[in-house]
Amino acid sequence: MVVAFNKIPANYRLPGVVIEVDASKAGRTDDPGRLLFVGQKLGTGSAVANVPVPVVSVTDAKAQFGVGSVLADMIAAARQADPFGLIWALPVADAGGAVAATGTITVTGAPTAPGVIPLYVGGVSVPVAVTGAETLASTAAAIAAAVAANLDLPVTAAAVGAVVTLTARNAGTLGNDIDVRYAWLGNAGGEALPASYVGTIVAMAGGTTDPAIATGLANLGDQTFDYICSPYTDAANLAACKAAMNDTTGRWAYNRMVWGHVFSAKRATASAAVTFGLTQNDPHFSILGFSLSPTPVWRWAAAHAAAAAVVLRNDPARPVQGIEIPGVLAPPLGSLGRFSMSERQALLFSGISTFTASADGTVRIERLISTYQLNAFSQIDEAWLSVEKTFTLMMVQRRLRGSLESNFPRHKLAHDGTRVAVGATTLTPSIARAFVIAELRRMEVDGLLDNVDAVIDQVRCEVNGGNNDRLDILFPPPLIGQLRTLAVLSQFHVLN
Repeated sequence: MVVAFNKIPANYRLPGVVIEVDASKAGRTDDPGRLLFVGQKLGTGSAVANVPVPVVSVTDAKAQFGVGSVLADMIAAARQADPFGLIWALPVADAGGAVAATGTITVTGAPTAPGVIPLYVGGVSVPVAVTGAETLASTAAAIAAAVAANLDLPVTAAAVGAVVTLTARNAGTLGNDIDVRYAWLGNAGGEALPASYVGTIVAMAGGTTDPAIATGLANLGDQTFDYICSPYTDAANLAACKAAMNDTTGRWAYNRMVWGHVFSAKRATASAAVTFGLTQNDPHFSILGFSLSPTPVWRWAAAHAAAAAVVLRNDPARPVQGIEIPGVLAPPLGSLGRFSMSERQALLFSGISTFTASADGTVRIERLISTYQLNAFSQIDEAWLSVEKTFTLMMVQRRLRGSLESNFPRHKLAHDGTRVAVGATTLTPSIARAFVIAELRRMEVDGLLDNVDAVIDQVRCEVNGGNNDRLDILFPPPLIGQLRTLAVLSQFHVLN
C-alpha cells in the first residue's frame, strides 16, 4: 500500500505527528445553476453595458439598469418565479439610431359621471379616477398623470390637448409588444368604462432596431450560466446566441465545458409560430410561443425561464410539465391565444415550446423543447428535443469531470499489465474503466441514468496510441427518460 502525499516530504525526519489535509474527495462539483438575463438598460442605470453583473434584488436591478427598463422588469418577473436563485444580468444599451415605439390614447368623449377608467399598460393595471366633471383635455391629463405615477411601467406619458402619447422607455422593437387596453378583467371583474367616456387607443408601434448582444455574450467568458434568458428573436441576435453556445468555439465546446441553455419567447399566432419555428435549428435555444396576452414578451421569457430553473436545478431529469409560470396573464378564455391541442402538437413538431392555461388564468409550462429539429444531413433528429435531456447531460458530465479530476489529479499513466501498488498514484485503463462504471452506477442510483448494465460493455478506456500522456475514455451515459404520456387502451366488455 502506497500513501501519496502532496505536501509532506518523503525525507521528513522530525519526530511527532504531522497531518496533511486533502479535501479533494469531499467536495461536490454540481454548479449552483446561475440564471443570466440579457436585456436593455436605461441611461439612469449605474451598470456598464455589455458587462455581466450579479443582481441581489429587484431594488438592486432598478438601481443598476434603471427603473422601468426592460432588464429591471425581467429581473422582477424572474424573482417572482424563483425567489432564491443566483441571478446575474447582462445589460445592453439601446442601439445607436434605434427608435422608441409610441402609441396614443385620444379622448373624444369626457366622462359624465364619477368612476375609474380601467386602463392597462403592458398587462399592469393603471386605474384613472375621474369625477365626471372633466373636459377632454383634463381627462387626457389625468390619464397621463396616472401612467407617469407608475415608474415601473415600460412607457412614459405626455398629454397635449386631448391626446396622450405613450413612449417606450427603451428604444427598439420590444416596445411594439407593449399592450395598451381597457378593462382586462371585463364586467365579470367589475371593470367598465365610466359613463360617456370615449378614448381611442392606437397600439404601440414604430419601434425599430434592437441592440446587438454578441459583444455582451462574448464578455461572459467561461463563467457558468446554466439558464440564459434573452427576449430577442431577431435573426442577428439568434445567430449571436447560436455562435455563443455551439460545440465548436462556444460554451458547449470541449475546451470550455461551461454549457448552458438559452430561453426566449415569441408572440405569434399558432400558424405564425409554426412557420417561425421551422426556420430555427439550435440545440441550445428554446422559444416559448404565446399570443393574445397583454404581458410583454420579455416577461414571458424571464418568468418561464426562472420557473423552469427552479425545477431543473433540483433535479434536471424530472419533467417541467405542469410548472406554474407566475406573473404572466393568460390569453382570454375561449380566444385563439389558448392554442388547441392540435395546434400545440404542431408547435412541438416545429421547435416551439408550449404552455397551457386553466380556467382561472393560471399559466403552466406544458413542454419545453429546443428548436433543434434536423441533423447535419437534414434528417429529422430528436437527440436534443427535450430540455430535460440537455440539463441531465450537463449534470452527468459535470459529475464525471469533477470525479475524474478529484480522484486522479496528479497521477501517472501506465498501460494495463504494469504492476501497480495499491494506493499508488498510477492510473491504468482497467482502473479507469472500473471507476467510470462505478460513476455510472452512482448516477443511475441518483435517478440520472437508465439501465446502466446495458451500456457497460461500451465503456472503453485506453492509452492514446500517439500520446502516452493521454487516456481516452468512451463514456456512454444512458440518460433517463421523462414520463410524459400514459396511453391507456380502455377495452371494455358488455356481459350478458
